[in-house]
Amino acid sequence: MVATGGTAIACAELFTENFNVKNSDILILSIIDLPDLGGSKLIKEKGFAIKTIIDY
Repeated sequence: MVATGGTAIACAELFTENFNVKNSDILILSIIDLPDLGGSKLIKEKGFAIKTIIDY
């Protein structure tokens, strides 16, 4: 679930900082997005792609 996006961003940044993976090469997948909390927007602003199945 994506709420504020903090955990997903932290995990993605492990790859960008330690393995030189570009932000644009990372796709964050989640079943549920809580868009009112702004997490998916923040993930996109950081340059990561995101796909979810349900917006709740």
